[in-house]
Amino acid sequence: MDILNKPINSFGFQEIVAFCQEGHREGIQLDYKKDIPTNLSKHFAAFSNTRGGVIIVGVEENRQTGIPNGWIGVNNAVRCLFLYVFLKVIEPLIMYKMMPIFG
Repeated sequence: MDILNKPINSFGFQEIVAFCQEGHREGIQLDYKKDIPTNLSKHFAAFSNTRGGVIIVGVEENRQTGIPNGWIGVNNAVRCLFLYVFLKVIEPLIMYKMMPIFG
């Protein structure tokens, strides 16, 4: 499954798990985060200055290989609300799509 080339609203939690099980490494268009990082703007800036990309929150990766080794998702709606608020105050405004997916 290649979620990088599909519309974000076309897949769910099971597709994210399948994608992670395939062992896709982090790269210039893919980043895994176990939780919402405090320096999230750095990640958005990096993607904005290249070809864009996907940040999957709720996935833990092996720091040496960049391959996911755990996917728990984000089970707190308040955390998702934080992302919405955070994205609204970034300047300059960035284009983004966010899709909360619950397991």
